[in-house]
Amino acid sequence: MQSKNTIITVIIVIVIIALIIIIARRTDDIAVIEKNRTQIVEHMQVIGSLAFDYYSSEIDDVERGTFEGFTLPEEYAHTDFGTFELTTINQQSVTIQGVSAHEYGVVRAKIDSSGQLHDWSYTGYFDTIPGKYGLQP
Repeated sequence: MQSKNTIITVIIVIVIIALIIIIARRTDDIAVIEKNRTQIVEHMQVIGSLAFDYYSSEIDDVERGTFEGFTLPEEYAHTDFGTFELTTINQQSVTIQGVSAHEYGVVRAKIDSSGQLHDWSYTGYFDTIPGKYGLQP
């Protein structure tokens, strides 16, 4: 009887250790994915600032007042953590898209004449991770 209890206790301990390892690995994965999403969002904020600077710039002492003609500088299109593109450009807004270099997902946001990024959307693993940027940073 005592050896049966010992075997059951050993099995329970092994299961608990296995669960701890699985949970620890999942926590590390979440941290890596969240870091990548944060890097992409912060880079998109820089791109948004460039777009708004273009919108606000003056031509012949008159504010440009349009995003049309804005292009993404090549040095902002590719990073170690993602690739970026402008998916929609019109007079009043630009949609920026960042794709994870690690295939975790895609982030999209729009900048308009207010200079603020909004309408954030996330796909893939980025959609499942709560955090600083949530669904609306």
